Amino acid sequence: MFSRTDVQKTSAGTGQHVNEIRRGAGALKHDRAVQIIALPAVFGCTAMNALTKMFQGAAGVDMEDLLAGDSLLQLASVKPHGNATATDAAQVYTAQVETCYQVGDLYEAWALYQFCKMTLEILRSSLEHIANERQKSDERHVVASGLLVAHKSLADIAYTGVIMFLVVCCAQAGWSLYLLTFTNPEENWADYNSQMGRFQAAGLVTSMAAIYNLNTVEP
Repeated sequence: MFSRTDVQKTSAGTGQHVNEIRRGAGALKHDRAVQIIALPAVFGCTAMNALTKMFQGAAGVDMEDLLAGDSLLQLASVKPHGNATATDAAQVYTAQVETCYQVGDLYEAWALYQFCKMTLEILRSSLEHIANERQKSDERHVVASGLLVAHKSLADIAYTGVIMFLVVCCAQAGWSLYLLTFTNPEENWADYNSQMGRFQAAGLVTSMAAIYNLNTVEP
């Protein structure tokens, strides 16, 4: 849980970046910083939504039924059918909880991609600054020039795992939302769990690759 001090620091940091964006000073870099800072808040919202679904399943209360009228929330919500058994209802809420966290993982992967891109851009900018110094005989200039040549290959290595992780998270969250919204997984939960299990295995492998690449390239 975030304390009041953490919230104040996060809000202050975000406000500083937003002010720089308004001034037009490095708007793209500050925009990436805001997206990275927003990760805890976005993931916290998806986690809270998941906890709400867990409460609905445990209490046997469908909160959407308490709303008056056919609101957009009612129309968009996926609920067990009226004749569903307790097991089917538990499966539906479990699938919804997992989907909430999968959407959170998707934003986490996006924030990781933005962090990787911002870090590599700052590294390239620093190397270009050192390489363009007037003192051509300086040892730092020679080293920076060599590193600048290898920067593209270094960036490709770092992006490989991160982009794979982002693609898998996007496919996992999108496919789960599609199955829960446009199909009836209650007819065959074994098939649904089997499909989502493959995405979970792929997500585990690609997340490890992304973290390893970032840890190796950006110590």
